[in-house]
Amino acid sequence: MTPRTTVDGGTPVTPVILYVTTTSQDARPLLNACRLYAECRQWRVTAQATDRLITRATASHRPGWERVRRLIVAGRARGIVTYAAPMLTAPGTRYSDVVQWAEHRSCFLACAWQPAVGEPVRDTSTGRMGVRLPSSGPTIRIAPVGAGQQWTAPVAVLEPLDLDADCQGAEPAEHGG
Repeated sequence: MTPRTTVDGGTPVTPVILYVTTTSQDARPLLNACRLYAECRQWRVTAQATDRLITRATASHRPGWERVRRLIVAGRARGIVTYAAPMLTAPGTRYSDVVQWAEHRSCFLACAWQPAVGEPVRDTSTGRMGVRLPSSGPTIRIAPVGAGQQWTAPVAVLEPLDLDADCQGAEPAEHGG
């Protein structure tokens, strides 16, 4: 396991890997948001990986994620920073499985984006779109776009409708480790 290292003044620095998935040709905005998130916490980025997802078929083939997993197992980092939690799961896997995998390796997961009240979101478990409402507890209340009933969803299945949105100022979610 990679030990914590220090910078001038003895402040602990935790090595992390950045990982995002995108349907866009340019993952830089998402990686930049993750890098900023890590730098604000004085985490040291040791690697980054991206998978471009175009279809459901390509979503199950993620060489970038496999590289991240190999680096964590090899002890090159103590955490994985992603933009939104659904980026860590592939078809047929649950976010809780990813959290458990990370915990077994003393690895933490961190998301640079968290939905602010009033922000449009997509529930990846249902495909529904809505707007985050004020809520407390482990689930987030969402008002539908258009007609329909409000629903709740865990943050692990939510993604922003605009993946290029600025995530500064949002409270992060950290799991595991």
